[in-house]
Formats: sequence, C-alpha cells, structure tokens
Amino acid sequence: MFYLRKEAHEKTVPAITKTDGEIIPERTYIVEDRAIYKHKRFSRFYRKPYPSNRDTSLKLYKVKSLKRILALRKSTFDYSGEWFDVYDDNGKVDISEISGAPSPTYEIPIPPPMEREETEGESE
Repeated sequence: MFYLRKEAHEKTVPAITKTDGEIIPERTYIVEDRAIYKHKRFSRFYRKPYPSNRDTSLKLYKVKSLKRILALRKSTFDYSGEWFDVYDDNGKVDISEISGAPSPTYEIPIPPPMEREETEGESE
C-alpha cells in the first residue's frame, strides 16, 4: 500500500523591508511532517501533520496502485506547490527504478514573455 508523505524540513523566509525602512532579517523555521489524508464520508483530500491521531474522521490515504498515487501527487503539486514523496509500509519508495514512472522533479512550464507592441508616438 502506497501513501504520500513529506518529511520535516527547514525553510527560509527572506529578509523583508518595511515601508518605514525597518528591515526584518532573514529567518528559518521547521516545516512539520505532512501527509495526504482522506475524509471517511466525503471524497476530499487534506494535507495534515503526520501522524495525525486528533481527527478521527480523517484516514491516511493509502492505495495499492502506484499509478493512482503518482496521479494524486501530481494533482496535489498542481494546486498547492508541495511535492510529496511516495512511501509504503517499508519506508520511502525509490520510483526512479520503476519503469514508466515520471521523473521525481515535476517542472512547471513557463510561457515565453509577451512581446510588447509599439504604438505611434512612443520612442525609446
């Protein structure tokens, strides 16, 4: 059974300059373990801390099919920007060894910059 989980990691907030000139320095904080949960009565998915014993209506979403869990991982990345790792009962799964699996880094296609049309009377 496969499930999606993201381990705890350190994240950096860049320095912020306020409008009055005060500078808030760069700082780091720890992002907790997270996993994908499914509500027992509804077809909704939630990103919650792992393990979560507080909410009994949510259950860790596990599936037998690697194809289904990879599709969920991609759709989760599309709407939240978080890239979850695939786990099974033995730990983290290295899907790069499995043939036909997508690459572990999903790239967002960036459209080319729009060209600006010049109007009459404009000069550079």
